[in-house]
Amino acid sequence: MKEKSHVEDIDRSVYDIRDEEKDAYRLEEGLTADIVEKLSKEKHDPEWMREFRLKSLEVYNNMKVPDWGPSIDGLDMDNIATYVKPKTEMKGSWEEVPEDIKNTFERLGIPQAERKSLAGVGAQYDSELVYHNVKDEVAQAGVVYTDMESALTGEYADMVQEYFMKLVTPNDHKFAALHGAVWSGGSFVYVPKGVHLDIPLQSYFRLNAKGAGQFEHTLIIVDEGASLHFIEGCSAPKYNVANLHAGCVELFVKKNAKLRYSTIENWSKNMYNLNTKRAIVEDGGTIEWVSGSFGSHVSYLYPMSILKGDNSKMEFTGVTFAGLVFVISNNLSSAIIIFLIPCVMTFVAYPGYMIYGGLAGVSAVAGVFGYNILTQIAHTAESTGDFRFRRLLVWLNPENYASGTGYQTVQALYAIGSGGLFGKGLGKSLQKLGFIPESQNDMIFSIICEELGLFGAICIILVFMLMLWRIIHISRNATDLFGSMISVGVFAHIAIQVVLNIAVVTNFIPNTGVSLPFISYGGTSMVILLFEVGIVLNVSSTIKLER
Repeated sequence: MKEKSHVEDIDRSVYDIRDEEKDAYRLEEGLTADIVEKLSKEKHDPEWMREFRLKSLEVYNNMKVPDWGPSIDGLDMDNIATYVKPKTEMKGSWEEVPEDIKNTFERLGIPQAERKSLAGVGAQYDSELVYHNVKDEVAQAGVVYTDMESALTGEYADMVQEYFMKLVTPNDHKFAALHGAVWSGGSFVYVPKGVHLDIPLQSYFRLNAKGAGQFEHTLIIVDEGASLHFIEGCSAPKYNVANLHAGCVELFVKKNAKLRYSTIENWSKNMYNLNTKRAIVEDGGTIEWVSGSFGSHVSYLYPMSILKGDNSKMEFTGVTFAGLVFVISNNLSSAIIIFLIPCVMTFVAYPGYMIYGGLAGVSAVAGVFGYNILTQIAHTAESTGDFRFRRLLVWLNPENYASGTGYQTVQALYAIGSGGLFGKGLGKSLQKLGFIPESQNDMIFSIICEELGLFGAICIILVFMLMLWRIIHISRNATDLFGSMISVGVFAHIAIQVVLNIAVVTNFIPNTGVSLPFISYGGTSMVILLFEVGIVLNVSSTIKLER
């Protein structure tokens, strides 16, 4: 298996492989007291846990959706199955795990990791653990590492009852209450006093079911003077419906103990990741958080450390590829706009033009070599499956992909070519009648060329040039530097967006979504552009005209 050492090496395709759903049992979608009762019965809960679930449900129903994060309006609990049981019981040997489930974890590298560098592994598939094993020397040291259900009903039941959701209570927020009502699966770890576990333990959670939720609970207690490194991993394939992850992690670090909790979450874009993690650290204790979070539609991640004792310490190291980063990495036009606006403003503000000439020369040389390199890279797309590489390949040879990913570009070029010098006439475009995807916004310039021809397209460009010239005129005559630079920023935004839209439509750059200012369909875009123009007009009102 190729080891990943760079971000550009990461390929999500392995995580997006879906297994055929072969559930042994799946609760109906929704969240009611009857559903919670069914779940509790299925889990063979003790009476106190059944009551706890129902009380948590009551709290959930009485709490409002949090308004301190991104919108989660797309999440409807009536469409989420809270419990999906795979068609297997928990096994202690990989060979005993059903072939299809085992293959999933094989692709993810879990068995290999266990054999190579782990003291114990738990693997959860949908709502239940399907595999759990711990090395003999770890068990002999008194370390307890088991699934939550076994701990709940086994010899550690009293310890579970003492600590379960005492650190993260159902009253914390709506999705903590949801977790309390429908939790399933997860890990229970207890490290006795003075025991130092040098090799990590790992739990891996895989949500395969479509339109389902995963609600694992992790409870770790590191007793006085002990130490542990615990690793968690999560992933799910991509579906066209919402999936939900609302796990909970409770970490108890006793006096002079040390816990490193590492987690890697690699979710798909349809996942709502609403995860709550909390640690409490007593005298002289240390908690180290190491976190990597990738993907998901929306993520609410809020690890919290309570430094309860004297000399207690907390360290947090994390990287999160959040929404903006994904927008930039997946949308070339937006990335260029965001990058070039400050570049233009800097160019205008700094009078030493020689340096920019030098940079332009270096960029031109780099562009020549870069084009050749990109060409070579693009031809690896079919073997790697990377969508960015495929986009480059389509850009270089759109005709070869006319029936697939190159369809939009080819149809846009057909529209431009068929318009000729003076076009077919206003409203007489044929390509907009279902042939060009997004003809009303991203590809609107191709329709202009088809209906008004080259002459009409040039007229539109001249109108933009006139507007941009007036904005520059306002900027040069502004009474203060702030007004001047604001106007330059608006100029840069509109100019770059116009250039990029036309470049995409004419296939000068790879196809990616960006609208044509003031012309493309879209109310939000129009409001923002009018707001920007309003600011420029406000700057212009301060200019004194010479008589």
